[in-house]
Amino acid sequence: MNLYITSPQFVTHYVLCDMEKRHETNSYGERISRYHQILEDCNGATVAVQVTVETDGLESDEYHYSVHLVDNITMRDCQLSYPTKSLSKTELFQLIEKLTKESLDIIWKWDFEREGWDFLEEQNNKS
Repeated sequence: MNLYITSPQFVTHYVLCDMEKRHETNSYGERISRYHQILEDCNGATVAVQVTVETDGLESDEYHYSVHLVDNITMRDCQLSYPTKSLSKTELFQLIEKLTKESLDIIWKWDFEREGWDFLEEQNNKS
């Protein structure tokens, strides 16, 4: 499977700029970004993330980002939300980078299983 990967640095910059420019909020009044793809397959299916600045019911020193991930390639549970510990841009970048890597692993395993290949088990047996 061929995948197009969007740089985690670019995605982090994009979602932060998007929140600053658009000032869109969710039903709790928290700022949200639009969804931005982190991965795309050759058929146009994507894995995308949306970032929320979590503030509802929190003290200002507890504010943090949460990243909502939607995987339209493997169609895994789209109710996946991952929090950071603070409003650190570096921490947000590290989370988006981690989600990109994890999504690649999940997609490759899913593709191998879908194609009937038992590649991962072979690799584990060699170790």
